[in-house]
Amino acid sequence: LNADSTKLVVVSSVEGKEKNTYRIQEFDGKLHEAAKPVIISNEFDAKTFQLEDVLYTTSRKIIMVGRELEYVEGKKKKEKFIDFAKYNIRLYDQTGKQEGEISTDIDGKWLTSTKLVQERDKDLVLAAFYTNKRKGKTIDGILVQRIDPLTGKVISTSQRNIDNSLLSTETDESTEEDGGDESRAERKERERLDKLKDEGEGFSKYMMFRKIFYTSDNGLVVMAEKFHHYTVQNQSYSPGRNGAPGSWSTTTYSVYESGDLLTCKVDATGNISWLEVLPKAQREVIV
Repeated sequence: LNADSTKLVVVSSVEGKEKNTYRIQEFDGKLHEAAKPVIISNEFDAKTFQLEDVLYTTSRKIIMVGRELEYVEGKKKKEKFIDFAKYNIRLYDQTGKQEGEISTDIDGKWLTSTKLVQERDKDLVLAAFYTNKRKGKTIDGILVQRIDPLTGKVISTSQRNIDNSLLSTETDESTEEDGGDESRAERKERERLDKLKDEGEGFSKYMMFRKIFYTSDNGLVVMAEKFHHYTVQNQSYSPGRNGAPGSWSTTTYSVYESGDLLTCKVDATGNISWLEVLPKAQREVIV
């Protein structure tokens, strides 16, 4: 939906060998075209830019949130791989012309995850986790910005230092008690996540912004959740009978794990007045 939920916006990506283009099309409640499609392209190689989100503002501006990637040297000679560099947030008009860019390098900090929202007659709001190092493995704080939806200029910035110790360290007792329901692949994945958390990466990699609420006192409440999704594939062998050959079967299922909720309040003056973590553990398996 667009920012005031009156229109449906469909975003499509046309992938090319060198560059990608993006088509933004607005539809009304009866799925009729409400405006001409907007075609947007950028200067990035197709492999070094990932579109993460698109926001269609109430002033009919298009904000595209992308992840810039870069080629880096591997541990072995001539080995190269693509790694995340920084966020790229740009403002476009209704014709697809770029009007501005929202800086993601703020006071020597680098954003690691973001969320943009806007409600009718409200400022554009950007929430982000940041790290103090360009290749930092941990989250060092949370940042909330109010942005003018017409110009893309930052009105106010609020930030607060946080760290991995805020997350609950309790083990999911149901998993331990009912160990038979956890496959070897799932246990291996859980052990890998535990190792990441011990190294400080758990908070950084798996906290996702879920919702930003505008409050009646002109403040904001930001909510993020620890979330991880992975796919498990198991194979089993059934021996044949009466001389017939045996057969292999493959079962694939998805595991969705939702953990602690982090919430913070940003008051009308831009201060983060409180920050709380609500410990929880949820697990859903879809076959």
